[in-house]
Amino acid sequence: MWRWTNPEKFRYYQADLVKDLFGDWTLITAWGGLGSRRGQARSTSVPSYEDGLARIEKIAKRRRQHGYRSAVLFCCWRHSSELEENAGGVTD
Repeated sequence: MWRWTNPEKFRYYQADLVKDLFGDWTLITAWGGLGSRRGQARSTSVPSYEDGLARIEKIAKRRRQHGYRSAVLFCCWRHSSELEENAGGVTD
């Protein structure tokens, strides 16, 4: 899971790339106010894991342009080799 925050505007944006029950890759994005339970989310099917990562890279670039900073989040249920792969990837 990738997360970006903009403390000055009290906003967050996050993205996660997961497989659905049919084995297809899905990009889940969520955004809202820090400290608020009112946010929005969107799920988008992506053709492959690599395409999902490319979309996350575009999201990261856009978030940086809007003053967001990255916050690296790792989920405990992911395999350690996947965490190592993601650690070298998109963090901003």
